[in-house]
Amino acid sequence: GRLYSQLVDLLAFYLGFEINDHTGAPLTDEDIASAHCNRILTLQRLCFKHIEKLRELALSHCAAIEKRDVLTEHLSALDEDELRHLATRQLRLVDPEDPWAKDPAFLLETTVSSFEKRRSQRQAINEMPLYPNEDVLWDENVVPSVTYTGDGCLALPKLNLQFLTLQDYLLRNFNLFRLEATYEIREDVADALRRLGPRRDPETGEVRLSGWARMALPIAPGRLAVTEVRKPNVGETKPAGVTCEVRVNLSSVRGNARAEWDQIKQHDVLYLLAAEGPAAGAPPGEDATPAERHGLKYARGAEVIEVRDGEGRLYNDFTGRVKPEDAGPPRGEERVFVLALDAAQYQLDANRMAESDGEDVYAGMNILLRRKPKENNFKAILECIRDLTNADVVVPEWLHDIFLGYGDPAAAQPANMPNQLRTVDFK
Repeated sequence: GRLYSQLVDLLAFYLGFEINDHTGAPLTDEDIASAHCNRILTLQRLCFKHIEKLRELALSHCAAIEKRDVLTEHLSALDEDELRHLATRQLRLVDPEDPWAKDPAFLLETTVSSFEKRRSQRQAINEMPLYPNEDVLWDENVVPSVTYTGDGCLALPKLNLQFLTLQDYLLRNFNLFRLEATYEIREDVADALRRLGPRRDPETGEVRLSGWARMALPIAPGRLAVTEVRKPNVGETKPAGVTCEVRVNLSSVRGNARAEWDQIKQHDVLYLLAAEGPAAGAPPGEDATPAERHGLKYARGAEVIEVRDGEGRLYNDFTGRVKPEDAGPPRGEERVFVLALDAAQYQLDANRMAESDGEDVYAGMNILLRRKPKENNFKAILECIRDLTNADVVVPEWLHDIFLGYGDPAAAQPANMPNQLRTVDFK
């Protein structure tokens, strides 16, 4: 039922898409908020005039009753006949002849979903982590690992011939590119886990890596620390920035692999993994994912801010602020990577840890993974698309409809444009 649930979510997303259903014009966040408040105001006037039981709902301000649980609590005070009369006769949300009109649970859900506040698409994208975590990496319904034959359907946006708005075009590309990058990251993580072979020592309980991987290094316990969590910006819930330091030892790396680790520079993306090895008892079956086979608990991405050697000397600096005597080629075997964690992901982890009183996600990270630079530019592309969704992108009027797949494609040719210049004065 997971796939069916995702398809229903996709349908609900486009049912509430931010577009005028009659003219096709895109709606701004202000238009959406104004229409939502008007709907709530209409409901309150109706309740104030005709329904004594909902007098408290009628006298509350908009923000106090727009949440789903609050609306459900207020409307649950009505009995079955009153709820049916409200939904079918007064609000006209359901046809009185509809067989489902006899189900009070359906009527309650219809009424609540019609008046609850929906999160805007821009807000959803801004709060979404750009790095895939362990849940997304091995979700077969989102990113299938087998070759897709086309027999079934996937809950994915389609890059078809038409798009509702420019925002719809950007959102579909954002989601598809994010999932494509997720598939590539999953293959690299699975390869590194297979080569490292994490195992838990039954006597001491420590996790040891029995193998070696060119693209990954072990992180000793206590060598990763979150050093800074900045306060959120105005209007946001996630921190403005989260910084951590990771200390690794390159003594086990030689030759070209050592040079590749020394070439990591600012804005490169690394991955922090927490792998505990296979669970004690029965070995995982053939259908087990690499995460289950190697005991992967957490996977987090981070962007490099700066790289230092064991003596604190900074190298690969592009700011020009570092004095020549404080920079230079790296010395010794130890490297210190100062990383910027994804603030949205960190906030989700912090909320989960506060609610369930769980363990610190970042304290158990024991593997530092890198990828080939040519294949690792997904974060910059996703950030660019996200910035475009937050900006008012202006597309020329003569190109707008054709770009979205509407109208006559030949209308954008110079000979067919209405405002073409017959003569050009070159002075």
